[in-house]
Amino acid sequence: MTNRESPHRPPRRGLSAISAFARNPIIAIPYLMSCALAFLLPDDALDRWSALKAWAAYIEQYVPILANYAGQSAFPQVTAAYFSIVLAMTPAFFGVALTTPGFLVDSEKLNRRRAEWGLFYELMAWMGVPLLLFLAYFGVAINPGYDFNVMPINRSRIALALFGPLFAGGLTAICAAAALKLGQTLLNKGS
Repeated sequence: MTNRESPHRPPRRGLSAISAFARNPIIAIPYLMSCALAFLLPDDALDRWSALKAWAAYIEQYVPILANYAGQSAFPQVTAAYFSIVLAMTPAFFGVALTTPGFLVDSEKLNRRRAEWGLFYELMAWMGVPLLLFLAYFGVAINPGYDFNVMPINRSRIALALFGPLFAGGLTAICAAAALKLGQTLLNKGS
């Protein structure tokens, strides 16, 4: 019997993206669709397709990060089209993150820690809920178009394909779902 199968050690679960993909392959569908968009959209996508341009303008009215990223991008029309489409898929990211068991919040582990540390741990966990909600809001409303050296989505289509879903609503969906799951777990003390 290996260490992973030991009855004394519970199975590994957590935030690992690979284990989340393995447990729920449906997560891969919106991600792979967004990767294909980053590579397949032509440089003049908004000039070619007026409906896509109208859609991007519509989304830009409500979600400021679209203009923030498109304005700083080396390929602004691709970025605007990409963000407008991927932002429309954010409810799918949110739904998958919310319904995948053990993906964001491990309630068993949280309840064990709560029993060990008591009120201090519960207060710290409750402080995480508004922090996660702020991060979700920051992701779509305040973000001025940050571009990190590790994830240069404004300068590289490969980076846009790999990391774009995080910046185009994925991080917001994950933070909002984590806040809801954490709050629900904290309210359901015995489960």
